[in-house]
This record gives sequence, structure tokens and C-alpha cells, in this order.
Amino acid sequence: MTNPNQHGYIENFFSLRQFEQAIAQLRRVLELEPDFYIPRALLGLVYAEKGFFDEAITELHLSIWKKLTKITLNGLPCSMFSLPLIA
Repeated sequence: MTNPNQHGYIENFFSLRQFEQAIAQLRRVLELEPDFYIPRALLGLVYAEKGFFDEAITELHLSIWKKLTKITLNGLPCSMFSLPLIA
């Protein structure tokens, strides 16, 4: 699995408030691994910092959904027990 912060780039972009660079890096990771919930959550945080709250909520919700689909409860996907995805 691709590490979205392999060389600390995202942390650097975030701490330096270089949000456009962080967004670009996270989108590249998501192109390669669209189901990877960590970069999706980070993207949501960056959007929130920029004041793009609708986009932030969408990405954070998707990251939770992606994580839940990977977890099982007694052999059944946890997503069967969660709320439906809000589009």
C-alpha cells in the first residue's frame, strides 16, 4: 500500500500551510489507491483548514466508510451495520 506521507511531504505542506501542494500530493495517492482511507482523511483535514467544509465532510465521511468496509464483525463486513453513505 502506498504511504501518503512516505517522506514527510504532507506534514511539511500542512505545517507550512502549503495546502495546494498537500491536496495535489494526496490526490496523486488517491489516484493510485482510491480505497486507502488515510490519505482521504488527510485530504478532508486539509479541506477543512482551507475552509472548504462541504468537501472536508465528504472526504472525512468517505474515509470512515472506506475504513469500515475493511473491518468485519463475526465475519460480516461492518459496513452492513453502518449508516448509508451520504453523497
